[in-house]
Amino acid sequence: MEVKKYESHLIGELEKIVESIINDSPKLDIPVKKGERVGDAISKFFENSFVEKIKGRKDFSSAEASPVGKTKN
Repeated sequence: MEVKKYESHLIGELEKIVESIINDSPKLDIPVKKGERVGDAISKFFENSFVEKIKGRKDFSSAEASPVGKTKN
């Protein structure tokens, strides 16, 4: 497959996955603990949802979530 065609295909698939995550959970009920950043909890939710959605897909392989804990520092 031509590189540009493949790139367009991957972008389209990513858009479908992200839209699916948003449509499945339009409102997030994420409890944020004292001292946590709200963005961190949202980011982790999307990351885990993305990894779950791409399981078994041939376009994306070997994806895994980042380790739990303070990874920013």
